[in-house]
Amino acid sequence: MAVVAVGLPRALTDLNDGDAFEDIVDPDRFDMGMTPKDIGFILIITIASAFALATLWFAAMIHYPGPMIHMSYFASAGMMMLAAAYFAYLRVWIAAGIWWIRGRIPFATVMLKTVCRIIIRFNGTIVASFLGLAFSALFCMFWFMSVLGGNQWAAEKGLALGARITIGVFCLIFLYWTNEIARNVVHVTVSGTFATFYFTGVQTPDADDVAVPVTFPTARSAGRALTTSFGSICFGSLLIAIIETLRTLSRAAQQDAADNGNILLCVVFACLSCLLTCIEDLFSYFNK
Repeated sequence: MAVVAVGLPRALTDLNDGDAFEDIVDPDRFDMGMTPKDIGFILIITIASAFALATLWFAAMIHYPGPMIHMSYFASAGMMMLAAAYFAYLRVWIAAGIWWIRGRIPFATVMLKTVCRIIIRFNGTIVASFLGLAFSALFCMFWFMSVLGGNQWAAEKGLALGARITIGVFCLIFLYWTNEIARNVVHVTVSGTFATFYFTGVQTPDADDVAVPVTFPTARSAGRALTTSFGSICFGSLLIAIIETLRTLSRAAQQDAADNGNILLCVVFACLSCLLTCIEDLFSYFNK
């Protein structure tokens, strides 16, 4: 909160004046020169583009579930085949994988049709997803401006480098933590809606329909995500945020070691980044 209170007003002032944070960023290499109106316009365009692309993708899944599954898998396989040009032994495994999963595509098609039908029926899940997207985009812009302004203020006050780095690490944790919370709240909301359909739905006799004896299941699921489940969401998100921060610091140290020609440290930090990635994947799996 202190970084926000100090940094955000300073960031807005520098953006209005076109100073481009010259004490932090070399103006010859990177000149912001943007007003709040410019930033707002970029933010709106970003959110609108994401909304349009997601809507088109969802519409394609509804109308062409089978071709979408084929296209997604074979596009991925095609990219892997291109990579396999450098590793010839992968080609055999890719071909075997295509042959092995071909019998599962019809089942995946049925599942995708069912999921799309549930999403259309409970379209609050779509609203929740786009609200999460908008929140994350706004927060990232808010965080970016606050940190830049706070760093400018710290440089002017002559704050010690160690203190500035410590504050920066905590700000990075806060960024990852908030975004993880937003993502997991949406995940729990949508998952709760599907769970309501699965566990309480009753098949209507002689009809291809399932009656759900719960009113506004998405709203109720969102309520649980923001109340009784919110503590678990925050704790799980904090663990992931800490690991992501450590991984970011490890990559930065690896890059610094590479720039200095220190091969040993570069290898050590590369291995550490790999280990942290594995730990993050494990935590993400158990969080879900």
